[in-house]
Amino acid sequence: MLLCYRIVFYFTAVTVLSLSLLPLDEDFISTGWDKTNHLLAFFVLAALIDSAYPLGAYWRCKVLLLIAFGLLIEVLQFFTGYRLFSWLDLLADSLALCLFYPFRAYWAAGLRWSERLIGKSG
Repeated sequence: MLLCYRIVFYFTAVTVLSLSLLPLDEDFISTGWDKTNHLLAFFVLAALIDSAYPLGAYWRCKVLLLIAFGLLIEVLQFFTGYRLFSWLDLLADSLALCLFYPFRAYWAAGLRWSERLIGKSG
């Protein structure tokens, strides 16, 4: 099951990176406000990395890796010529990682429940 979680995590990370580097357009996938886009994307990435690497330390490994990923996105956006580097975007990314933390136990319990359910039907 870990392999599935890892595939989903990396696929989602690549999708977030790709969407972050596209030119902004009216039909762009959005929550309506740039900062909530960051909150949503990094909340989901936090949940997925926690599933993909359940034994890794959350604050020392997972959060630092995702903040570095957010910084990479901002740097790459700076070099696109049509997107901007924003410290506030990086702050929104970091806030999402903090917001996910209280939900970790519920997320893990939901995963265990779904794995048992799949195991019984398969």
